[in-house]
Amino acid sequence: MDENTHYNKVEDVVGSHVEDAVTFWAQSINRNKDIMKISCSLSEVCPHANSVFGTLDPKKIYGGLFSEDKCWYRCKVLKIISDVKCLVRYIDYGNTEILKRSDIVEIPLDLQFSSVAKKYRLWGLQIPSGQEVTQFDQGRTFLGSLIFEKEIKMRIKATYQDGTVIAQAEYGSVDIGEEVAKKGFAEKCKLTSSTNISEEKKSDPGPLVLRNLKSPIPLWGHRSNQSAFSRPKGRLSGKLALDLKNENVTGNHMTFPKENLAVGDFNLGSNVSLAKIKQDQKLIEENEKLKTEKEVLLERYTALELKVEQTAQELQQEKATMMDLTKHLESTLKTHVGTRMKNLAAKVELLKEIRRVNISVRFGNDLSNAIQVLEEDCFTTPASLNELELIWAEYSLAQEKIQTCQNMNEGTVLIAKRNEVQQKLYVAVEAFILEVDELPLTKRLKTLQAFDLSVEESLTEDTIDNIDEILEKTESSVCKELEISLIEQGAADKEIISNTYSQVLQKIRSEERLIASVQSKYKDSVEFKKQITEYLNKSLNVDHLLSIKKTLKSLKARLRWKLVEKNNLEESDDHDEAEIEKIKQEVTQLRSSVFQEIYHEQEEYEKLNSLVQKWFPELPLLHPEIGLLKYMNSGGLLTMSLERDLLDAEPMKELSSKRPLVCSEVDGQIILLKGYSVDVDTEARVIQRAAAYHRAWREAKKESGLLPLMFLFLCKSDPMAYLMVPYYPRANLSAVQASMPLTSQEVLKVMKGVAQGLHTLHKADIIHGSLHQNNVFALNREQGIVGDFDFTKSVSQRASVNMMVGDLSLLSPELKMGKPASPSSDLYAYGCLLLWLSVQNQEFETNEEGIPKVDQFHLDDNVRSLLCSLIYCRGSVTAEQVVSAECFVLPKETSSPNSEEDTEYSQKKEEEELKVESSD
Repeated sequence: MDENTHYNKVEDVVGSHVEDAVTFWAQSINRNKDIMKISCSLSEVCPHANSVFGTLDPKKIYGGLFSEDKCWYRCKVLKIISDVKCLVRYIDYGNTEILKRSDIVEIPLDLQFSSVAKKYRLWGLQIPSGQEVTQFDQGRTFLGSLIFEKEIKMRIKATYQDGTVIAQAEYGSVDIGEEVAKKGFAEKCKLTSSTNISEEKKSDPGPLVLRNLKSPIPLWGHRSNQSAFSRPKGRLSGKLALDLKNENVTGNHMTFPKENLAVGDFNLGSNVSLAKIKQDQKLIEENEKLKTEKEVLLERYTALELKVEQTAQELQQEKATMMDLTKHLESTLKTHVGTRMKNLAAKVELLKEIRRVNISVRFGNDLSNAIQVLEEDCFTTPASLNELELIWAEYSLAQEKIQTCQNMNEGTVLIAKRNEVQQKLYVAVEAFILEVDELPLTKRLKTLQAFDLSVEESLTEDTIDNIDEILEKTESSVCKELEISLIEQGAADKEIISNTYSQVLQKIRSEERLIASVQSKYKDSVEFKKQITEYLNKSLNVDHLLSIKKTLKSLKARLRWKLVEKNNLEESDDHDEAEIEKIKQEVTQLRSSVFQEIYHEQEEYEKLNSLVQKWFPELPLLHPEIGLLKYMNSGGLLTMSLERDLLDAEPMKELSSKRPLVCSEVDGQIILLKGYSVDVDTEARVIQRAAAYHRAWREAKKESGLLPLMFLFLCKSDPMAYLMVPYYPRANLSAVQASMPLTSQEVLKVMKGVAQGLHTLHKADIIHGSLHQNNVFALNREQGIVGDFDFTKSVSQRASVNMMVGDLSLLSPELKMGKPASPSSDLYAYGCLLLWLSVQNQEFETNEEGIPKVDQFHLDDNVRSLLCSLIYCRGSVTAEQVVSAECFVLPKETSSPNSEEDTEYSQKKEEEELKVESSD
């Protein structure tokens, strides 16, 4: 027996299967959702999976078709009975069964994880030596009544090497072990030490625990006294019948002395029902009896056939009498709701069957009526709709021409033409709305739906107070359709009806689509009229934006002057500290005002952008001085009002190996400025790539899993582009793991956020290509985000850099072979980072392709499954699937507030924060 580090730990479980009076299987309450997910996955995978063949692996998990409910469950093979049969245990419930090989299938790797159910043994109890069969079964039944499908508290005492948990079981205030002992189904163990327990467990399996029966084992039997506890979660546990032909049985009870049950002779588990042994010993005699019974049953069957014929004749005679009686009952019980509803239900069921057999005979209430309705009141396209669509297409084309125009003179002509078309469109919209308002579209649509088989009819559309009237109307409608449906029709009649039905149905569908199209266009027209009334005669006004720009210019001039004044005072020999401090405060206030105006400028740009997209595509052409086109092309990221010399920036020499980096503070937030050397060509590419990344982030913002980009601006004096991003000191994975490595739970939280970031990029058709430990951040050790990449480089240039984490390359094998970067190469790097975080400082072993071997590490089953998909089965998993992986479904954390580990963690975190503050 192993020493249990969780001694006296309390688990809440639900009993699922009982083996004997002291041994049972149970499932943790926290795994309830896991059971549902496993069941859904197996129901989808197993029906299409291949049956097992060859040698079965006892350590491997398969899918088994349970004989009782014909559903699939996970199982392990305990023993090969024959070439076609195997003894299996359903690992998520604990019960066993003999299955054919055809009922055992392979299941995918993501279902190869540890069992939900655990085997428990009551603490301090054992089965009495020489216990009789009847008492053994009674003990099992009694324990089942105490634990089956009940929430039990298990106080763990120890764990056997085979995984059996020794625990004290409690149901409310009841000690289950004490109750079993009181009833005499178990006795107290005489224990001296844990070593003795282990030896006793190994040497004395108990007289009623069968270990390795050599006789043939038939399929599960179903005993009449099968107790309810043998059906966990609706699944019958079943019991094994034993064919022990050489046993001598006497009396009503049977005992199994220890000397007759050697450990090497048995290995079936405690699912064996000992009460079946006497029946199995007399199997041959019972077969003979069954043959005799079969002959008797055949004679009875012949007699019953004669009796059925006589009953049929009597029934025919009674039929006439019943018809008179039925008429009498209908007249006397006409207002009796129960009887009327019963009769109506029978007719409805008959009508449903007729509809399934020949649906064409039922067409609304009457096929001829449907034809008449279609011919008389057929809906046609409104005259104003055709003209409206032509003008609408002309208006859209005029807007597109303005949007692509770059010549002012040509643009003026296009705008004038657009305005004329706009006026025509407004008139056409008004005419269309007036015409549609006069049409009974809703009424006509309801009429068509009444004859449409795909729409359920309402037989009680009008409110009727009298229940008899409701029944009369409903029954009349049903009987009318039955009368039409039950008429025998020739082949020619059926063909005529079928063809007519098909034609009428096509006309109904066509008219319904036309009405839906008119209603949709009507809705768009009403919205257009509402908005165009506001903007039709409105002149374009950018004065507010120009006013903001003027204010910004003044503020920036004052800020530059104050910065010069501050520098002069600091460099003077007799500088006044109080005066310098005053100027610093003024600088801070002015810088804050500049950024506030920049934010207002961004808001005004966004309003103008909305107008351009919807009404005025000519705005960038008429007012090129406001730079609206650059704002739109950058996705709102580019600003022309920000300059580097306005910031009180400190160079970040330790991080500036590849590009200039400076650190500053904006509105209380620490930011980084990344400098990119650009020319005419690279400037446009940097803006384009940064804008695509920014649009992907803007879709979900905080939920995107990406590092946000704050501003992008161009230097006026140097060929430099600057990107402003938030600064998270010592938050990248490399720094975090070097100072205080993440715990396993923290790793899962952080890497789920990183997976979300990759999903956001891949959804926007962006491949990161440069995922490594220095640009993945763990904010507060629980939120993972993906950092931006070098926007001057293409994805192939970014992916060509062989980044290493420890001795492990983050470059996927396909990239090493010269293939282009892809989402799967991003996920390979992600998988390597997850492996690196999970195994901490352990050494990696790689194969000839440089791929790490995951099997060498002791990892959680769900994490191992995900790593195998990311590293070995590249291309078979997406970032979206990774976000939903089983290992990221984190359990609720339980921790003691005064634990030493928490105290140590808090102290280290405070030390790190102090270091960051002092360095900043």
